[in-house]
Amino acid sequence: MFSSLIHFNTFKMQIRKYFDYKDYYDKLDAIGKGTFGIIYKGREKETKKEVAIKVIDLEKMERNILSQYGPDKLEEELEKRKDELFKEFEIMKMCSENNINSLKCYEYFVRKESFVMIMELCDMNLSKLFIEKIKKEKRVFN
Repeated sequence: MFSSLIHFNTFKMQIRKYFDYKDYYDKLDAIGKGTFGIIYKGREKETKKEVAIKVIDLEKMERNILSQYGPDKLEEELEKRKDELFKEFEIMKMCSENNINSLKCYEYFVRKESFVMIMELCDMNLSKLFIEKIKKEKRVFN
């Protein structure tokens, strides 16, 4: 599974000594839910800036993979899911760094039991956000 502790801060481009997002952020109300995780409204402790905290339950993901694919495919499927999570973060990070008008992803934390992304807080779900951005850029959306 995701046994190594990893943290990468996209603002400071450094590894912090602490690996628990709760050292840096207060988790407030739940604002969304997905198959493997929950998105919370949060606040950075130092600056009081409001953020979205996406917490993906890796143990729940593992149980789901086991029930869906069986133990023979567990490692292979876990690697696929891990790659998908990192790709999502990297795409969001790349868009932020290149001033592409998208949701900003600030940093992530990986622990044995969870993958946590700290993102820009928006007042609507991602589908609505992207539709609004497309409309603002006067692109056709069907």
